[in-house]
Amino acid sequence: MFLSFLTAELHPRIERDYGTATSGHGLFGYSYGGLFSLYTWLTGNTLFESIGAGSPGVAGEDTDLHPTPRAG
Repeated sequence: MFLSFLTAELHPRIERDYGTATSGHGLFGYSYGGLFSLYTWLTGNTLFESIGAGSPGVAGEDTDLHPTPRAG
């Protein structure tokens, strides 16, 4: 839903109100925003020509994106 909001509502409004360039748009996110940036890239969305992901919340197969505290 957020990607749809960015591409169908927010971007057209910014483009209309501020006269942005017609190409060369990029998306960068950090932490869970980095995970969202990777998701955007994997969907094949064509609005963003470059994608940046700083410290995305991804790792190995045993990664739990919602970790529980460990005793110790």
